[in-house]
Amino acid sequence: MGLQLARFALDRAAESEATRAWLISRRSGPFWQNVGFVSADTSELAIALASTHRVRLSTETGQLQHEVAWSQLL
Repeated sequence: MGLQLARFALDRAAESEATRAWLISRRSGPFWQNVGFVSADTSELAIALASTHRVRLSTETGQLQHEVAWSQLL
């Protein structure tokens, strides 16, 4: 079910003309790799998602360096 939901969300994002999907996941790497995500640089994620609450909070608290970033071209 999780795999279907992830693919559905990515398909809708692509239909909305998004070109890349980003996420942060410390523990679910194998799942996201199965969906097609690859490991990404957290600094690139921070630039792409600078306005999001999660990135702002992680940056302010110094936790961003401990996160694991993932991305996928759509």
